[in-house]
Parts: sequence; C-alpha cells; structure tokens
Amino acid sequence: HAAIAAAWQSDPGVLAIIVHDRTSLASWRADLSEMLPDAIIEELPQLDISAIQSVATSMERMAWRMEVLGRIDTGEPVIILAVVDSAVQRDISPVKFRDISLKLQPGDIMERDQLLHKLVALGYSREDEGENIGQFSARGGIVDIYPITAEHPVRLEFFDDEIDSLREFDEETRRSIRNIDSVKVLPVLPEDGSKEASFLSYISDGAVLFDEPTRLREEMRKLIKEEPELRKKIFSWEELLGTAPARRFFSTLILQRIHGDNPDETISLAAKAVAPYQRQMDLFRSEMKSYLSRLQYTSEIVRKRNRCMNCLQEAESHHLSGMMRMV
Repeated sequence: HAAIAAAWQSDPGVLAIIVHDRTSLASWRADLSEMLPDAIIEELPQLDISAIQSVATSMERMAWRMEVLGRIDTGEPVIILAVVDSAVQRDISPVKFRDISLKLQPGDIMERDQLLHKLVALGYSREDEGENIGQFSARGGIVDIYPITAEHPVRLEFFDDEIDSLREFDEETRRSIRNIDSVKVLPVLPEDGSKEASFLSYISDGAVLFDEPTRLREEMRKLIKEEPELRKKIFSWEELLGTAPARRFFSTLILQRIHGDNPDETISLAAKAVAPYQRQMDLFRSEMKSYLSRLQYTSEIVRKRNRCMNCLQEAESHHLSGMMRMV
C-alpha cells in the first residue's frame, strides 16, 4: 500500500484499485487516507442487478455510481476503490454518458419540449409532481427536475425558449431554498441493452491495479456459480482485462502467472521486520548506511503521521535527514 501511495503522490491521476472483498477495500481506504490525506478517494458502488432491493435504495446507489463515473471521466486526480463484484458490472459507454448528460444554466436557449425529450432519454420519468430522485414534472413554463446526484430538486423557469432562472426547492414544502448558477443532470442508468462498457473504459489517461488477481478471478467464478443468470450481465475476467488502460498493474503475495495477461516487468518487494531502535540513532545510522552501500532503498512503515514526523525530526537532529523522506 505504501508503494502505491508513493507512486500516486509522485504522479497524481486517475487510479482504480480492484479488490476481492470489502475487508480488503477497507484496508486500502484506511492506509491511503492516512498516507494521502489530501487525495480524493471514492468507492465504486455495486448496483443491485437482481432487483431485490427497494427502488429508493437502488436509485441512490445508481446516482452514486453515476457520480463516480462522472468524476473519472473528468480525468482529475482521484483514487477509485472497487470490490470485484462492482467492477465487473456493465455501464453505459463514456461516449454515450457525455452525449446525454446535461448542464443547464440561466440564459441557455432550449425549447421546453426539447428539454423534456432529453430528460426522457436520460432515463427520468415524468410525474405529476416530480418529487423523487430520477423524476421530473412540467407545468407551462416551469419544469421541475430531481437530478440523481442532487440534494434537492431544481425548478427551471422558461421565458419563451430561454431558461430564465434556476432554483432549488424543498420537495416536501415546495418552497424555494436558493437560486443556483447551474445544474448538472447525469443519466439514470439505462436498460441492460444500453450497458456495454466497463467503468475502466472511462479511464483515458490513468492506471488500474488488480490486487490479488487470483482471488479476483475466484470471486468472479463464485458470483456466477451462485447466480448463473448474471453471466450475461457482467464482464468475464478476460473481458475486464480487455477494457483496462495500458498502465495496469497486478499485486500478489505469491509470484505467479497472470491469467490472460503478460506483464512487461516483475518487481519483487521484500519485507522484513526490524528491531525497534528506541532512539538509538547510531544504530539507525549504521543500518541505513549499510542498505545504501548495497544500493538498496529501505522503507520504514510508520502507522501514524505524527509519529512519522517525530521520526523525521529526530533524524534531523542527528544529521540524518538526507537519508529520509516522508511519503
């Protein structure tokens, strides 16, 4: 985890990390949050393919996933953590995502009926009130939309074919909350026939790390075994690899062949426990010089950031700061 954190810090970008279970995801999140406190770390949520959950819960997770896909698509630095069950699910293509997403603001020229058709194409349903996420309503020159990523619904008022104003309102009292400068309307996930892409295809200039690929494949096989009908709704291991960006990495505790891929290079990281120095800086200096004399790099993993700062200060007081750098 420390090596990945250091690599991302030296070259921030879009990084997806795919893990086999939620325990592993929690471990990655805890370590990365500690080592990269300023990094944006998102989780790719799993949608309910079997349609057992409530409509409200499914819509919330759908909105969450669309928001994460939108963030990846911007190309801004972000770390995406995904359990394999979520990573193999199908999404709309990045091209279609961009084509049908809407950004609305006062002054935009657009016919009211044109907007209504676009909302239907985005997967929103027309209702009398439009008070739930993923719904809209229209009365005269007023259109109410509840975007899937918004905290409150938004009211648009038209003056002829121009959007005259935008404001959020309370879905229960229908009272205005505040005027807003713009609103982004992301698509509700379409029907299965439109879901053709992997979330990895949204990474145009980034990297993906497959953590413990053998266990990832095992979890994918287990998922299909438990629910055979999902085979047509999710990506296979080979298909997922095929959608991955060129910069892809595999981390594994045991050196082994990667099924379906042939990495250009293998890097082995050896680790061993060291005796506590107990402020014996002469001993610390001797060991560091020994490593450096053999042209070896060494990493001291310290759990807490403030403890790491104390170590650096102690090293500086003994003129050893040139040997150390915090990541």
